[in-house]
Amino acid sequence: MRDALTILLTLSLAVHVVCHAAIFGTLLRRRDFRRAALGLVCSPLAALFAWEGQMKPWARAWLGSLVAYALGVILAHVV
Repeated sequence: MRDALTILLTLSLAVHVVCHAAIFGTLLRRRDFRRAALGLVCSPLAALFAWEGQMKPWARAWLGSLVAYALGVILAHVV
């Protein structure tokens, strides 16, 4: 069980970082430097800016990976 939790936490964190970097890079390519910087510093703003910027798949993946990570942390404390 501990191995499965470790894999879940590792994969969800990796997906979250990739989604965050993709949102940041897309905002930079769109020359929206202010939103890119704010999203990089304050993580939840990145998802908001992605949703508003018609990057809904990235925002959904960002949120899904965050939820998966949170559930993994909760399960790790329970088990």
